[in-house]
Amino acid sequence: MRYSFKKASSLICIILFCCMFFISCSASNDANLSDKDNSSSPSSPQITKPSIDLDVIAASPNISLKHVPVNKGEVVEESDHGVIDYSSAMDGYFMAKYTGEKTDGEMDIVILVNTPNPEHPRYTYYLAQDGDFYAFPFSEGNGMYTIGMFKRLQGQDYVQLMGIECSVSLGNELLPFLISNYKVRYTEKSLSVKLATELIKEKTDFFDQVSSIYGYVVSNISYDTSKATAAANGELQTYIPDNDQILRSRQGICFDYATLTTAMLRSVGIPTKVTFGFTSTGETADPVYHAWISVYSSESGWVDGVIEFSADGWTRMDPTFSSSSNNKSMANFIGDGDNYTDDLYF
Repeated sequence: MRYSFKKASSLICIILFCCMFFISCSASNDANLSDKDNSSSPSSPQITKPSIDLDVIAASPNISLKHVPVNKGEVVEESDHGVIDYSSAMDGYFMAKYTGEKTDGEMDIVILVNTPNPEHPRYTYYLAQDGDFYAFPFSEGNGMYTIGMFKRLQGQDYVQLMGIECSVSLGNELLPFLISNYKVRYTEKSLSVKLATELIKEKTDFFDQVSSIYGYVVSNISYDTSKATAAANGELQTYIPDNDQILRSRQGICFDYATLTTAMLRSVGIPTKVTFGFTSTGETADPVYHAWISVYSSESGWVDGVIEFSADGWTRMDPTFSSSSNNKSMANFIGDGDNYTDDLYF
């Protein structure tokens, strides 16, 4: 159904929280924890680097994905400026593209999503101006969403180009976290997808599969301090990770760790969220805006003797912190919910 936005003014000022788009998590937080306990223990991950040639993996056949966002074109709102396709609402996502006159700024076209959840009421995306469709998840579950496309005029003044209201009733609450989307990008051709399939090819147990993928990321990707500095300086406000490039370079910041691990897990059918929020290593430390992941399981068990899964629920995993620490203190930190405050889910 179409949604008529109020037209008391042709301009709207949107507060675009920069922390939603560039992540400045700091490795110093991890260092503080690492110093506390470097002893080996049964609670410490025992990860070895698999011998895998990424060029060979990249040249292997494409992988058939079960959950793929599709522009169905059945229920759409369309104008000279763009298209919002919400034909797949029950599958957990809508698609949008901008078709209007191109601008010089990467932050000029915005998708604004108002959700039914008062705790996470708004998601904001900078939409690429390449004329392609992109998928956006209904991350907050069932209910009424309003979706608007806006164009920057100057400063924080935006004009509304189009908008819709969409009632979402998901076929399965996990569906938004089983697809590629605007922030977590992968296809059947992706190296990350082919690598995930290779890593679990002889593993049927859920925990073995998660361990193989998570273990590969945390033992093969190192923290990129230069990129972290750029993010902190506001240079990556429209940044979207290229997961295959992260695999090749073997470096990344928390956003990269989170999207890479999520893409790999989702591609093999494991529901995974990228969670953005705040974390702090202690009462005297300032909270840092950070990205981590949550993985859904209907089973109880352990991954690498560190991460405990309870039946039917989401379990936090922090590949950024895990990659630079192999001690009991870090395992306890990640497992303590008081250290993390969720903000948004992708």
